[in-house]
Amino acid sequence: MSTITLILLYLLSLFNGERTISGIYHLLKGKRSSQTIQDGHLYQCLFLFGILPRLTREDLDQKLAELLINHYIKQESDLTYKITKKGEEFLNRDFKEISYIFYLNGWKHKGVASLFWSRLVLTIQSLSSLEAKAHHFFPVIKDEQVKGWVKKHFPKQVNRKQFSSRLYKELMLLLCKLSKEEAEICTYKLSGSHRIGLTNEQLALMYEKDKEAIFLIHLSIVHRMLDEMELKSDQFPLLNTFISDMNRSLQMTNSTRQTYFLMKRGLSLEEIAIQRNLKVNTIEDHIVEIMLEDKSLELTSFIEAEEVELISEVIANSTNKKLSHLKMQLPPDISFFKIRLVLARLGEQ
Repeated sequence: MSTITLILLYLLSLFNGERTISGIYHLLKGKRSSQTIQDGHLYQCLFLFGILPRLTREDLDQKLAELLINHYIKQESDLTYKITKKGEEFLNRDFKEISYIFYLNGWKHKGVASLFWSRLVLTIQSLSSLEAKAHHFFPVIKDEQVKGWVKKHFPKQVNRKQFSSRLYKELMLLLCKLSKEEAEICTYKLSGSHRIGLTNEQLALMYEKDKEAIFLIHLSIVHRMLDEMELKSDQFPLLNTFISDMNRSLQMTNSTRQTYFLMKRGLSLEEIAIQRNLKVNTIEDHIVEIMLEDKSLELTSFIEAEEVELISEVIANSTNKKLSHLKMQLPPDISFFKIRLVLARLGEQ
């Protein structure tokens, strides 16, 4: 079974027929909608956010059909599916093949990982080429912004040897935490003066994996690097300069960020809706997203403590997280918005 099919089966087991296949598609593609973000938190799978940006709906449907044909899942409604007993057995047996996905942190590192890696690759290629007196080399990274950044931050000749030594030491600190296979894949993708980094297709043949597995293994390595660099920043001062200009503050959609600023100024939901010329329901979507990101925001700003307790109890006693199912078990004056707020906060635990 392909890597993507196995990940799809895993997500279907988490969603348990409570969300549509579109929810999985938007999660893997990295769609920054309040619903996708809330589902990612609630079902503890936001680490897979945006890990497959090139995934097409046709590809996903093909993988879905494969799971149906093999009776690993069953269709519940038009767009919802549940994993079968056979599917659970298969997942339990083969899931270790993709255990590296738990090193991914798509929500946190999306937009940072690719840029960090591109800057690192071009810096190493440039250092290696100049060391070998190959002043006229073809850069493996074509992005003009990346080339501009590397040119601006590239060490002067007098500091180059020291820079290279520091970079090597910091990278070795990171690589020594990886398995032999992971360290090889990471280094094989780097380019030097006499060697161009291998493609995912070439590495897939070398390690007898599909190219998606190679892509995700490498992505998980970069995410681990970024996590370690943040956790032990004093050990990686040079590598941290590769990301020092990137905005890594609260992860919100642009529209939600505008609502957040107005909320911080003390405006009510209705006042924000009027000022932004949006529906109150849209502002409520933003508040749920903000609640997921800003841990200092109190639930009781929008809902009474007694209501939080009541909703939490219903959620705890329910195996179904569908909003409509939860709403039926609560008093009529408990809105969907209030249920979503509590779900958002519980999803973090």
